Amino acid sequence: MLLCISLLAFYVKVKACISARVGEWLCKKSNQATLLKFCSILIMIDFIFVMLTNYVTNNMDSFLDQSAGYLINMTALLLKRELNTAIKNNDIDVTPEQWAILNRLNENSGLTQKEVAKLTFKDNANITRIVDKLESKGLAVRQADSNDRRTWKISITKEGTAIRDLVEPLAVKILQKATKGLSDKEVVEFNDTSKKILENLTK
Repeated sequence: MLLCISLLAFYVKVKACISARVGEWLCKKSNQATLLKFCSILIMIDFIFVMLTNYVTNNMDSFLDQSAGYLINMTALLLKRELNTAIKNNDIDVTPEQWAILNRLNENSGLTQKEVAKLTFKDNANITRIVDKLESKGLAVRQADSNDRRTWKISITKEGTAIRDLVEPLAVKILQKATKGLSDKEVVEFNDTSKKILENLTK
């Protein structure tokens, strides 16, 4: 981007300089032959600039293409879209967001809403809405904490575990598609790098 701006500035400066110099000269010796030469010079400058701009544009990645944040976000969106499509095609009544929470509850049943929010990087309002849906489907259940009546523990049900298990092979298949052409070492390195980025952003 900076190179393109520099080229544009250089182009404008050179063209203005030549136009001024040649213009002054034409005022003294104006004829058809010199006018044609003048026009030819300007056309050549324009042509060279266009060629240089096209070359730089075609050989330079944009800021977004080099941004880890943009690439991670786009990857997450595409993975979510793939998983959502696979779930619908298999007539499973759950969303990717709901399945993510079922996974966390399957790992540690009896979590508080705050703990689920932290593990899934969602705010309390979203967690409340999603858990309400899971509870209405019979996939999760809330129970009052015996030590603190103001706190509710969220647990996965047998039906929730069954749904979670149905979606897992679909997710695995999508990840295999996403990591096609990558070695096991590269996948491990990618996961390690992603975890470091998450740690940096959650400190």
